[in-house]
Amino acid sequence: FELQRSRFCRGNQLSPSLDGLERPAGRGEIRFTLGVEARQGIEFLLKLALLRRSDRSPFALIRAQRTALDPTLAALDDPAHDPSDHVELWRQHNAAAAAAYLEELETGYTSA
Repeated sequence: FELQRSRFCRGNQLSPSLDGLERPAGRGEIRFTLGVEARQGIEFLLKLALLRRSDRSPFALIRAQRTALDPTLAALDDPAHDPSDHVELWRQHNAAAAAAYLEELETGYTSA
């Protein structure tokens, strides 16, 4: 049910579980929205893992994530930043790491 609320999947039916909460009924009833970019890093990693475990290519997800993040990453790649601004420096390093990670993932699945 948490997966449904967080937009990871949609189920057609809910059934009670042992802990009293309703859960999606049946594996076949769940359709994952895995090709859509993620709002948070952990969501992206979960989608990536689920795609790999189901023997599906994560290439479309990686491309969608890069497309969604490109404007933000470009805005953070400002060489005129104030070197004494530690928060800005942290943001730039994280943006560079995210860009490199996505680029390497995309390259790995392009050549596969």
